[in-house]
Amino acid sequence: PKVAAAAELRLNVMRNWANTLLLSQMSDPESVKRITDEMAANSNAITEKFKFLEKTVASNSGKQKLEAMQKARADYTEMRKKYVELVKAANRDEAGRMLTRPLKARVDAYVNAIGELIVHQSAKMERVSGETLSLTGNLKTINLAVSLLVIVVVAATGWIVMGVVTRALGGDVQYANQIAHRIAEGRLDVEVRVAEGDRDSLLASIKLM
Repeated sequence: PKVAAAAELRLNVMRNWANTLLLSQMSDPESVKRITDEMAANSNAITEKFKFLEKTVASNSGKQKLEAMQKARADYTEMRKKYVELVKAANRDEAGRMLTRPLKARVDAYVNAIGELIVHQSAKMERVSGETLSLTGNLKTINLAVSLLVIVVVAATGWIVMGVVTRALGGDVQYANQIAHRIAEGRLDVEVRVAEGDRDSLLASIKLM
């Protein structure tokens, strides 16, 4: 928003400068008034942009550039008022000399000051964007690491649970299930295989029955 505001401000300054040049060609009081009224409207729009920038530009370097803009504006505006008065008084020779030298120099300084703020804010935006991209990359790396860790933890948990179940049954689940079905069918003479020294598992208990 700050870059856009400064760019729009510069556009209005250039519009006012174009009207200033046009004013030098006008002799009709009505035309002069129409142009000066338009210049006043542009100046009001410029003032609003300055107010926005004063509220939003936070860095010291940015504030310094904004102050330079304000000074350049004051110098240009003061000189332009004198120029407009000369035009209204039909003093065209003196108005022409003011237009080509001091007034042109002041508008150039004004536009350059605005351009410096635009460059400053644009560079700041690029730095923030770079930091954001770097942070995004770090977050992606962290998310990937967390995902891998979750996979490892889930796999380890499954392996541990399976070991606990196998020890409790005295064999793998499928074998214990087969033995249980045979006993349920009344085949009490079924041979039950258990590990040597196993006296506590479910299969060991069934074998003792």
